[in-house]
Amino acid sequence: MKRMLSVFVLGLAGFAVANASEITSTEFKAAQSLEINNNWVAQDTVKRTLVEPLDLPEAVHATLKGDDYLGWTILSAYYVEPVEKDSFYEITLQRVEVQELKVVKMNADGRVIE
Repeated sequence: MKRMLSVFVLGLAGFAVANASEITSTEFKAAQSLEINNNWVAQDTVKRTLVEPLDLPEAVHATLKGDDYLGWTILSAYYVEPVEKDSFYEITLQRVEVQELKVVKMNADGRVIE
């Protein structure tokens, strides 16, 4: 009986370790705070909603298909709603061949926000 319990616990622990995801430093910073115009805004002043890449507006997709983003793929996307600013999409892009990440902020019209 003890062996069965031990096997079960070890199996459960192995499953948990195998399914754990790694958080990059870029994603950690984005989860903790958001930089807008070189001013750090605390997480509780914004609402961030995860968006599936296919659900992004057509204008955003059109911009991402442009020459500036050739070779980049969407890793994650969030719809960000700051309290005192206009809402925008925060899109994390990845270039696999050089293992590079880039975060781009765009409004719903596909215009890049600095």
